[in-house]
Amino acid sequence: YLAQIFDVDYVVIDKLGSLITQAETLALYVKGDIVPNMSYDLKGTPCDGVMNGKLCVHPSGVQQLFPDDLLLVEMQVESYAGLPLWNTTGEVIGLIAVMDTKPMKDISFITAILQLVATSVSAELERQRSEQALIDSHHFLKQIINTLADPVFVKDRQHRWVLLNQTFCDFIGYSLEELHGKSDYDFFPKEQADIFWEKDELVFSDCGENTNEETFTDASGNVRTIITKKTCYTDSKGQPFLVGIITDITERKRMEDELAAREQQFRVLAETLPSPVFRFDKDCRRIYVNPIAEKISGNTAAELLYK
Repeated sequence: YLAQIFDVDYVVIDKLGSLITQAETLALYVKGDIVPNMSYDLKGTPCDGVMNGKLCVHPSGVQQLFPDDLLLVEMQVESYAGLPLWNTTGEVIGLIAVMDTKPMKDISFITAILQLVATSVSAELERQRSEQALIDSHHFLKQIINTLADPVFVKDRQHRWVLLNQTFCDFIGYSLEELHGKSDYDFFPKEQADIFWEKDELVFSDCGENTNEETFTDASGNVRTIITKKTCYTDSKGQPFLVGIITDITERKRMEDELAAREQQFRVLAETLPSPVFRFDKDCRRIYVNPIAEKISGNTAAELLYK
């Protein structure tokens, strides 16, 4: 469109590259065709001045002004007009330029139209950059939480999972695709889901933090004991989200229950023996005496313990 209005051979829209010394074309019109995008070094080119925030207009002799720019020679460019693209914070994010193999005549008309077009192009470029930044941020966040060894989940105000790490999926026993957008009631027994919902509501209502020991049944039917720490996060739009991290204490609870059972067995046996029984800690202090020991010594357990 611009090429037709200005009767020029080249139109280019650039953005700054990953390196500040480079530019990447977003649209490149060459003599009637849209050609594949490319990257190039800014140094020694007329575009370098534009990327530094300057309006650069060279109605003729541009090759002589920038002798190190071999692309100008290759494309037989004689004239150049370029305008920087600004974002809303006043930062140069790209440029728009037209070039021709013959001298440009009506420079005032060309620059006036470029300024009008640049406003729309800048807005679109900034929108694309914002969208890409959001995508990159989300991808980075997913990478971070996927490196965590503990299951991590995020729920929206409707108690639906909106972000999960792979450890959570493996722990629950379902894929990310199965879990995303669903709630506890889709996977757990009602009595367990009721507890999860109740604790979640406490976090949402108080915008605080909750730590709770809970049990749940995974996809294989195994009942696990977990400690879930939940907190509320409110985004820039005022939408609340619940962020939770799970610690699996199933094995610890199993060992604690086993130790408690063994302790009970020991006490039943010790308290029925006809001989005195003592138990000592690592500092050789008595931590248990059976009834026969009390009787023979003539002292109560309170008088004998921890001595």
